Amino acid sequence: MNDLEIAAKQANDEREMRQAELQKKEIQAKLKAEQLKQERIRAEQEEMRLKEAERIKKEQELIAAENQRKLQLAVLKQKVEDKRKSLGDFTYSSLSPAATIKEMQEIDAKILAIKEKYRQVLAKSIEIISKQVNDTFVKASKEVKSEFEPEAEFKARVKKWRDEASGKQSDGFMSVKNRIEQEYNKEVEPFIKALKKLSAQEFYISSNELNLDIGKYDSEKNIFPVSIKSLKSYNGVLPACSANISIPRQEARRIKQHYQNNILRSEIKGNFQSVKYFRISEAFIIDDATNKKYDIFISNNFVDIGNGIIFDTKNKLLWSKNAKAYPTKISYEDTNRKIYKYFRIAELYGWRVPREEELLRMLDIIKGTESSPFVDIQNDWYWTSSEKCGESSVCIKFNRHKNGGISGKGSYDCCAYVWPVQNSNYAYINQKTIDRYDFLYSPFIDIGNGIIFDSWTNRLWSKNAKTDFNKISFADTNKMLSKYSIDELYGWRLPNKEELSRMVGVVKGIDPSPFINILNDWYWSSSEVSSAKSYCIKFHKRKGISDSGTYDCCAYAWPVR
Repeated sequence: MNDLEIAAKQANDEREMRQAELQKKEIQAKLKAEQLKQERIRAEQEEMRLKEAERIKKEQELIAAENQRKLQLAVLKQKVEDKRKSLGDFTYSSLSPAATIKEMQEIDAKILAIKEKYRQVLAKSIEIISKQVNDTFVKASKEVKSEFEPEAEFKARVKKWRDEASGKQSDGFMSVKNRIEQEYNKEVEPFIKALKKLSAQEFYISSNELNLDIGKYDSEKNIFPVSIKSLKSYNGVLPACSANISIPRQEARRIKQHYQNNILRSEIKGNFQSVKYFRISEAFIIDDATNKKYDIFISNNFVDIGNGIIFDTKNKLLWSKNAKAYPTKISYEDTNRKIYKYFRIAELYGWRVPREEELLRMLDIIKGTESSPFVDIQNDWYWTSSEKCGESSVCIKFNRHKNGGISGKGSYDCCAYVWPVQNSNYAYINQKTIDRYDFLYSPFIDIGNGIIFDSWTNRLWSKNAKTDFNKISFADTNKMLSKYSIDELYGWRLPNKEELSRMVGVVKGIDPSPFINILNDWYWSSSEVSSAKSYCIKFHKRKGISDSGTYDCCAYAWPVR
């Protein structure tokens, strides 16, 4: 083999060696890559295993924590349950609320039945007395003047007979009325005492008889809306109250959790202040886990105590929830009858017109607020009891969206709304509510046959305020009435100015009125200026008297005897 062949063979061997080396390195690289891959896979698997183990550990910790919380809650619930069992069902009283209100309602019905019985007796007695003196009135109405008797003497003689008959009638009415009223008072006195005693009983009503509802927390105002309501009504009376209670945010979550887990309970205290109204005087939410009491009446300006009544906690007053509870504007004069005497909410009487400072405080509190518990607040005039001259009073014109809440203030002599209010310091049924049992609480008694007895003045009035002869002159009216009869009773006349003014005022304050056909028109009085002219009153059903003065045209007659 020559040198050239040897060199070629060596070169070929070197190339093969290099290729072998390259192949070796390539195999080694592949092996290394696979090794790294396997290591990475093992690392990932280990990481996944560790993560899964961590997840399982955390899950087990959460489960353990939840089980611990449930166990603690169960223990807490058991403690609360044991505590409640130890307290028992506490509706403390010699009678239950149901038995008390049932007895009160039975007494109420009995008194009203007795009252109606005695009023019927009085009506019959008035009718008998009216007929006993009727002969004298008939004699006066049918008497004829002799040709030799001067007109003045004839009129004086007839007037004397009529006056004597009127005097006997009035004395008879007074005597029988007083006797029957005394008998009535004697019979109902023990019932009224029993009613007061029952009303004075206070009841603590526990959570097992109440429904507690807590609404969504207002994190801006830090308040919970809360309502407490009896699970059952007591003969139609359902104790209930609602308000917003202030709870700090750090407590709110715990309160809501305890509410959802039935750890909170409620209590109310109160008494029946009418046959349709349970007055709640105290209301609490109690957290049995912390023994903390939340007093609804302390943390609010107003508490809705049911039946359309709001308790003003700052001023200790009861307000009508409806600021338009008396639906129409009325004159200041009318407030005495329509509000003080006859207005009621849930058969609770004793409402009045607020004083100026009371109404101003009220408007100051609620102006601009959208969460007021009141309804139907009018942007209009409201009466106060700050009287001016007896016929007008300071009025406040409210505008809740205006700065200050007031758009007008001053003396007023027209008509305005009334926002009824009353004092809240009654331990039991108030006197104004008792007053409705007065025998002559309503002064008018229908004795039948188109005649009404006015017990306050001992007069008889025509039930029909529009006589058969319609509008006629003053002279013709007197002539017609001298012969006029109702159910064969004579002696009817025109009322004098005072009688007619009073009747107009009283009748428009009573709803429903026992009279019919009261017209928005002129009515004669007997207060004459001359034989053709007399004092007249123009009646208006809502305003009462819309005009008055001497009159010489035609008017209606409302006969009285």
